[in-house]
Formats: sequence, structure tokens, C-alpha cells
Amino acid sequence: LRNQGTIGKDPITKIKSTSFTDKQYGIRLGGPIIKNKLFFFANGELARRTQPTLFNAGETGALLTTAEAQQLSDTLRTKYNYDAGTFNTFNLFDCNCCIAVHRHYSPTNKKEKYCSFGRGATME
Repeated sequence: LRNQGTIGKDPITKIKSTSFTDKQYGIRLGGPIIKNKLFFFANGELARRTQPTLFNAGETGALLTTAEAQQLSDTLRTKYNYDAGTFNTFNLFDCNCCIAVHRHYSPTNKKEKYCSFGRGATME
């Protein structure tokens, strides 16, 4: 777990963030299904991060002034019916989840090879 106390100041504005979090969680589980032959393993991870955006319109070092960003946003909305979203300061939120399940078969006949099957999923 990390928060704004573990990061430095913004390199452009020299202001320390008040809204930063970085949280990571995980769990693993495994065991035999058939003793010395068939095993299962499962893994789950969750990561959540909130951070302020940099170089927002009107800020020092930004490519656009607030007025230019507003004009661009208005043009996109009226001409192309496209909402460009906000150009002001906002907190960026990112959430990742990964789940993996794996099973492993170990035959008693030494001529046979090991067989492994796995499946994983990532959700954002």
C-alpha cells in the first residue's frame, strides 16, 4: 500500500499531491486433487491506483491554455458530436484484476510426459 506520503512533488508545479494511492493485493492457493498425481493451483491479483493528472490545460508546461482547450472541446462537440471529456485537473483511476487457474497431472508411468493445463483472465 502506498499513498501521497511515499511520492515526491510534481516536477513541473513543485506541489505535493494530496490524492495518490497505489494498492496491490494477491492470494495463492494450491493443493493435491489426487495424491502425487493431480494438483491444482489458483492465483488472484488486484491492483488499484489513483493519481492526479499532469500537464492539464492552463498549467505550467501544458500544451494548451484553458481557453484553447475549451475551444477545442466545443469544436469537437458541435462539429463531430464528440465529447472530449474534461481538460481540468482530475484524478486518474486504474483498476486491474487477474485470475489464473492451473492444474497439473503427473502420471505414474515414467515414459509419459507431464501434462499441464492453465487458464487465466485479466479484467480492467
